[in-house]
Amino acid sequence: MLSVPAEFDTIQAAVDAASYGDLVLIAPGVYNESVDVETDGITIRGESRNEVVLDGGMELDNGIRVLGASNVAVENLTGMNYTNNAVFWIGSTG
Repeated sequence: MLSVPAEFDTIQAAVDAASYGDLVLIAPGVYNESVDVETDGITIRGESRNEVVLDGGMELDNGIRVLGASNVAVENLTGMNYTNNAVFWIGSTG
């Protein structure tokens, strides 16, 4: 398990450090970032759907973008104020 922000300052940093089968667990808070996922088989999970918020500030394109990675799960969080998508998968299976 990789914890944000206890172990990693950003969701992207935790995702970059993740390996197949890992859980990226996000503590309550507002996260102003875009996250690119290229690692197969990881789970990105908020501790509380209403208290873990990814906010694009009407400036960022996508909140979480899964780029060709397979078997990626995104759970229990809120994405808002992105100009395109809160969560977006392309070229992925599973």
